[in-house]
Amino acid sequence: MGSKIKIRELEEIFNLIISKLEFEFNKGEIELNDDLYRIIPTQHWSITKVENELIGSLNDDINELKKLISDTSRPTTFVDLDRCASLLRAISERFNSAIG
Repeated sequence: MGSKIKIRELEEIFNLIISKLEFEFNKGEIELNDDLYRIIPTQHWSITKVENELIGSLNDDINELKKLISDTSRPTTFVDLDRCASLLRAISERFNSAIG
């Protein structure tokens, strides 16, 4: 059986995450030290085989996500979810003492 989550639940979760970030970073901005990261495409999430590595860029992800705000004619795509996920992962890795 697959996993399910309601869109409203995601909205509530994202709002809680944003509230946490606003509380922790009262400057209204988060600074990340690294730019490049390893991309593992979904179809290669198998833990039993190693695939060729792809590299992503946080700077590129942030720039593309900001275009969603500045260019109202730009469509939002599922790639933007990947960009958000990469950004959230980078924030977690930078500031989560349990993994850092």
